[in-house]
Amino acid sequence: MSSEWTTDEQFHWREASCGREEHRTYKIAHTWYPEITKAATCTAEGERTYICTVCNITRTESIAMTEHSYSTTWKGDASGHWNECIGCGKQENFAEHATKIVTLTSDGERKEICPTCDYGDAPSAWTKETLSELSNALENYAKTNTNAKVKVVGELSEFYFSNILYNFSSKYGSSKQVDIDLSGITGLTKINDMYFRSYTSLASIILPNGITTIGKEAFKGCTSLTSVTLPNDLTTIGDYAFSGCTSLASATLPNGLTTIGKYAFNECTSLASATLPNGLTTILDYTFSGCTSLASITIPDSVTTIWTAAFNKCTSLTNVTLPANITEIRTAVFSGCTNLASITIPKSVTKIGASAFSSCEQLEKVENMEGVTIIDEYAFQSCKSLKTIRFPPSVTEIGRFAFHLSGLETIEFSEGLKKIKSHAFASCRNLMGDIEIPSSVIILEGATAFSDCTSLTRIIFKDTSGWLSGGREVDLSNPVSNAFRLVNSYPASSLIGSDLYKE
Repeated sequence: MSSEWTTDEQFHWREASCGREEHRTYKIAHTWYPEITKAATCTAEGERTYICTVCNITRTESIAMTEHSYSTTWKGDASGHWNECIGCGKQENFAEHATKIVTLTSDGERKEICPTCDYGDAPSAWTKETLSELSNALENYAKTNTNAKVKVVGELSEFYFSNILYNFSSKYGSSKQVDIDLSGITGLTKINDMYFRSYTSLASIILPNGITTIGKEAFKGCTSLTSVTLPNDLTTIGDYAFSGCTSLASATLPNGLTTIGKYAFNECTSLASATLPNGLTTILDYTFSGCTSLASITIPDSVTTIWTAAFNKCTSLTNVTLPANITEIRTAVFSGCTNLASITIPKSVTKIGASAFSSCEQLEKVENMEGVTIIDEYAFQSCKSLKTIRFPPSVTEIGRFAFHLSGLETIEFSEGLKKIKSHAFASCRNLMGDIEIPSSVIILEGATAFSDCTSLTRIIFKDTSGWLSGGREVDLSNPVSNAFRLVNSYPASSLIGSDLYKE
């Protein structure tokens, strides 16, 4: 047999030395091993070579060209910008430049840059290198100037906006102040959550039209902020947006505003006045809580709900006009408003919530409760200047501790009242004379309802029949029981320590 292989496209074999075909070996199929000998590109085909592992014969086949792979980074020149193929440089998505103008009034420098590719008169205007230059310039400016006034105009992406703000905040400590004017900016629709949070150098800011939302905690803790100009397009102020801005003196809220978040102006201790816009329907929890300088607030009739503690501890608030359409004064809404002198309750209100006016120490008048049915627990607790109160027929329930420690001297109940809860008038030590309980009352938690009312003479029941105490019937028909005396703050009769009720 021959020592060399004989081959064709499919097989290899060995020929016989005699040359006779019947004496040669059987034909055996090639065993191919592939190898890429030339890689395909986006401009040329590649090549793959196969070699038989037995006889070493080879064959080749072409590999199709690849697709173009375009970079996501824009390139540009004076004519426009495009995406470029990483492999061959082919251009795709060509477009002409738009223009963005950014001006810093601190040095008067003007730069025009395409907002898509950053090409322009200053092609690297907002690269890291130039941001570093800006940072150095601001640092040098801060060394010789107490205040910096910076104005930014033109179309600006949030990315560049963030970088500019970073440079402002990093170069001005709490001893410096920065006034930022963004009124000329276009392209921004939102001040994101926590954008300026705890930026203690910010003294004032003018926000541009086009912004519809101020995010959560956007200006929280900006303790030097004295003035903010809000855009007409603004519809939403997020939770805690201006919380703790202790130098903010006033806030003019635009008419298009429909949502003010929880704690939005909480602890703005210098805020003296605020006018809420028509169209606002809800004031959320603790919105103006702790605004100790707030002397006046205008609430439009569009507001239908005021949530928990919205004006809690507004210690300078002397009067407030509630909107005509609210149905409830909720928990602690005006609690701790120590200078609130009077309040007129709208006819639409059916419930005065828990602690709604508690510790309003200067409150002298509560007027027009004609629609109120429930006065909840602690509602007027510690209202020390409240001398007299008349409960209209609509009031059916007076809650626990509702007037505890108040300055009441006289009370007038009306038929329609059903429940007087425990400690409702406890420790009202100026309450004098007789108290007449209407015949409509079915529950009097007598053990404590008038406890520690040391100046009260008698409690007189208009209806003496049908009363129970501890599950047994109580006879209030005789003069002694009907008008039991209070000695040392407690009833001097068989009713001592007992609650009264009717089935």
